[in-house]
Amino acid sequence: MNPLLPPTIVLSLLAAGLAAGLLREQRRRVQAQSRADEEQAARIRATPHAQRLEQHNAELQATLGSMAEGVVVVDPEGRIRELNPAAAELLRLDAAADAGEAFAQRVRNAALQRLLDTALGLLPQPDEAPMASEIELHNDPDAPSDPDVPQHLRVEAAPVIDPQ
Repeated sequence: MNPLLPPTIVLSLLAAGLAAGLLREQRRRVQAQSRADEEQAARIRATPHAQRLEQHNAELQATLGSMAEGVVVVDPEGRIRELNPAAAELLRLDAAADAGEAFAQRVRNAALQRLLDTALGLLPQPDEAPMASEIELHNDPDAPSDPDVPQHLRVEAAPVIDPQ
C-alpha cells in the first residue's frame, strides 16, 4: 500500500466536503437575500405613496371604463397605449389585442389621423384653438350595423405633457 494514498483520499474528501459546505452557505445567503428582497418589496407596496398610486390607477381605470365617450391614449410614436370600452366599440378595436399597435394601422381615417398628427406635433396647429374636428367614420362592410350609414363623431385631441 502506498503511504501517500490515504492522505490524498482524505484531502479529496475534505475538499469535497468543504465545497459542499461552501455551497450550503452560499445557498443560505441567497435565500436570506431573497427573503430580504421580498420584505423590502412588501414594505414599498405598503408605503402610503405606493398605495395612493395604486388607488389612483384603479380610480382612473374605473372612470375610463364607465365613460360613454370614447377615450384613446396614444404614445408619441402613434401607438395605442390605452382605450376605454366606448372607444373600442366606436372604432371597432379590441382593447387588449390592439394595445401597442400603431393607431394609423388600426383606424384608417384620414381626418382622424390628421387630428392625431397635429396633437402629436407632426403637423402644424393652425391656431391656439383646441384641436377638434367632426369626423365621419364609415362602418366596416362586415359589421352587424348598416355599412352604408356612417357615424358622425366630434373628436377632440389634446397632448399630455409628461416629462417621463
